[in-house]
Amino acid sequence: QGVRSLLHLSGGGSETLGAGAGSGALVELELGGLGVARARELLGGVTSLSAAPDGSCFFAGTWDGNRYLVDRAGLEPSLRGTSHPDPVRTVIFPAGSDALFLTASKGSIRLWDAKERVELLRIRVPGLECHALAVSPSGDAIASAWEDGKVRVFGPESGRLQWVIPDAHSDGATAVAYTHGGD
Repeated sequence: QGVRSLLHLSGGGSETLGAGAGSGALVELELGGLGVARARELLGGVTSLSAAPDGSCFFAGTWDGNRYLVDRAGLEPSLRGTSHPDPVRTVIFPAGSDALFLTASKGSIRLWDAKERVELLRIRVPGLECHALAVSPSGDAIASAWEDGKVRVFGPESGRLQWVIPDAHSDGATAVAYTHGGD
């Protein structure tokens, strides 16, 4: 999908390119012969590059919503932040907790630390949009409603699929909730 971003860092005789092909790549080219000097893979196609004022490092953003700080000397990327690349469809705080919250969008559910503002867990369901979330009263399960009509339940620590209701709704599942039994 071609080069999406280009960054020239003065000194060193090289050009840094951000490629947009499927999995992102940072490529450093030798300016004289236009050969590849170094390359590093990033999660998602590189959409933006920006140099730090002193030129010792630069930032790279990807279409997967990841932000990296890249050390210029070693071309070593360090993940600095994440976000959903598509619109967030739901945000919930588990009952009795203000320390954690969950968000859902196309392709993923994410569990966040509210105080530190960092992603703790990412549950991927590629190509499908999650419309709703609910956390069980005991906190041991995350139920999710998806555009394919399925309700999927995941473990909150591992993100592993626990079980599925395959035909919850023929036009896509748009709501999900837990109830307290018999009290």
